[in-house]
Amino acid sequence: MQIIVTSRWLGYKAEELNHAGFEHFMIQDLDKDQIEDFIKRWHDLAFENRDDKTQKQERLQKAIKESKAIRELAGNPLLLTMMAILNRTQELPRDRSKLYEKASEVLLHQWDFETKEGLIDPELKKYLYNIDLRDKRDILRLVASAMQAGEKGLDANLIYKEELENILTQYLEKTGINKRDASDLTDLIIKQLRYRNFILCSLGGNAFAFVHRTFLEYFCACEFYERFKNRGLPDGINLEELKTKVFGEHYSDPVWKEVLCLLMGMLSAEFPKEVAEELINYLIDMEEKDKGFAHLFLAADCYGELRNQSIYVELSQRLLDSLQSLTKSSYRYADTDFKKKTVAKIGAIWQDHRTGWSVLQAIATERNVWYVQDQAVIQLSRIAKIHSEALVYLQEFARQGKSEAIEALATHWRDNPQTLPIIQQQANKGKSLAIQALVTHWRDNPQTLPIIQQQANKGQSKAIEALANHWRDNPQTLPIIQQQANKGEHRAIEALANHWRDHAQTLPIIQQLANKAEGEIIGLLTALARITIDSEIGAIIETILARTDVDAKIKEGFQEFLYYSNFRDWRNPD
Repeated sequence: MQIIVTSRWLGYKAEELNHAGFEHFMIQDLDKDQIEDFIKRWHDLAFENRDDKTQKQERLQKAIKESKAIRELAGNPLLLTMMAILNRTQELPRDRSKLYEKASEVLLHQWDFETKEGLIDPELKKYLYNIDLRDKRDILRLVASAMQAGEKGLDANLIYKEELENILTQYLEKTGINKRDASDLTDLIIKQLRYRNFILCSLGGNAFAFVHRTFLEYFCACEFYERFKNRGLPDGINLEELKTKVFGEHYSDPVWKEVLCLLMGMLSAEFPKEVAEELINYLIDMEEKDKGFAHLFLAADCYGELRNQSIYVELSQRLLDSLQSLTKSSYRYADTDFKKKTVAKIGAIWQDHRTGWSVLQAIATERNVWYVQDQAVIQLSRIAKIHSEALVYLQEFARQGKSEAIEALATHWRDNPQTLPIIQQQANKGKSLAIQALVTHWRDNPQTLPIIQQQANKGQSKAIEALANHWRDNPQTLPIIQQQANKGEHRAIEALANHWRDHAQTLPIIQQLANKAEGEIIGLLTALARITIDSEIGAIIETILARTDVDAKIKEGFQEFLYYSNFRDWRNPD
C-alpha cells in the first residue's frame, strides 16, 4: 500500500520519516501556463453566460499581470481559487493583506452556525444569529494570538479544545451573553467545527487548527494591528513596543516572516508613512548579530508589502544601497548562495520599479564575481517578461557577451527584430551559447552556416560539433574537421573518430597526434573520453604508453581508457 504524507515545509523535520522508507518531494507553485489553464477551466465550469465568463476571466488575468502581490499568490492553488471566487463579484485588492481579508470573508460567510440538532432553546438561536462577520474575525484573531503565544508558537498551528472553549466563552460573555448560555453556545460551535471545515478545522484528539497556515499568519498579524490601533488602552501596544517586542524579537525567525510582512502592509494602509518608515529603518539599523543579515532581508520584504511605494523614495534607496553593498566581491561574509540570494531579493522586491532595474544593471556590470553578475542578468530577464521596457537592459548585456542574456533572448524573445542580429554578432565573436542558438533556432538562415564554418576554422569547439552533427554532408565540413583535428582540437578528433571512422585519413591523423610532443597530445586524451576504443585506436594508445618522453600522469590517463576498453571487451566478447 502506498501512503502520501503532506506537510507545509516550514517546521517539517524530514529525518522523522527518512528512516521509514519515504521519499521526499517539494510541491511547486503553479507556473504561468498552469495558472492560465486553471483560470480557463474554472471559468468554463463556473459561468454559463459567455460574455460574463469572458469579462471575469480577463479581469482576473489582468489583476495577476498588473499586481506583483497577486501574481506571487496566484501560484498557490487555494489562494488562486479564492481569487477566482472573489473576482466574480468585485475587483481584487492589489495588496496581500486586503486580499487575505477578502479571502477569509469567503470562508467566514460559510461559518453560519447551522445547528439543526440539539438547538432547542430559542434564546441560544437568537444569540447565534447575532454573531456577525466582525465577531468571527475577532474570535479568530484571539485564536491566532493564543497559538503564537503557546509553547510551540506559530510553528505549531495548533490549539486544544479546552483553550478554544475558554476563548469562545470569554468572548461571548463580553458581548453580554450570560455565562451558562455562553458555555452552551461554545459547545455547539465546537461541535460544528468537528464536522464542517470552515476556516478552523478539527484535527482529532481534541485539537484544532486553521485550515491553511496562511490564515493563521493573517489573523496573527490582525491581532498586532488591532493592538497597535488600540495603543494607549490596557491591551494596546505603542510604536516602540511594536519595534522591540514584535519586530525586534522575531525578525530572524522564518516562522514569523509572513506575520511581520502582512502586519507592515496593514500598517502602511491605515497609518501615516512615518510608522512604516520607522519600523523598516529600525530593521536596517539593527546590529549585525550573524552572517545571515536576516534584518536586512526582512526589511526588504516588509518594504515590498507597503502600499503606494512611490512615497518612500529615500527608504527605497537606503534599502537598495544596503543590499547592493552585500553583493560586493570583497565583502567578507558573502559566499555564493548569500550573494545570489541578495541579488534575487532586489529583483523580486523592486521588479516593478526602474530604480531596482538600475541597481541590477550596476551589479551586472560592476567588478563582481561571475555568478553575481549572472544572477543580476537572470533577474532582469525575469523582469523583462513582465515589463517589456526592461528588455533594453537584457539586449545590452547580450551585446556585451553575457551568456545568461544571450540564452534569454534566444529562448524568450526569438521574434524580436533585434534578437537575431545580436545572436549573430556574438556567434561571430565565438560565443558558444550564441552558436548553439543559431544552430537550434536559425539553422536554415542563410547566414548561419557561413558563421559556423568561420568559427569552426578558428577552432571553436561548439561550431566544430555543430558542423559534425548537422552539416556532415557539406563538402567543406570534413576538410575543416581534419584541419582542426591535426591541430589537436578534441571536438574535431571526436568527430573524426565517431563519424568518419573508416575514412582513410582518420587513423593517420590520430597516430600523428600520438607522436606529437607531450603538451600537444592533451587534446587526444580529452577526446578519448567520447570515443569508442577499438583495437586500432588501442594500438595507437600503446605507442604513447611506450614513449619515455611523456609524463607518467598523462600516461595514466591513456592507460585508464585502455583498461576500461579491455574490460568492456571482456564483458562483451561478441
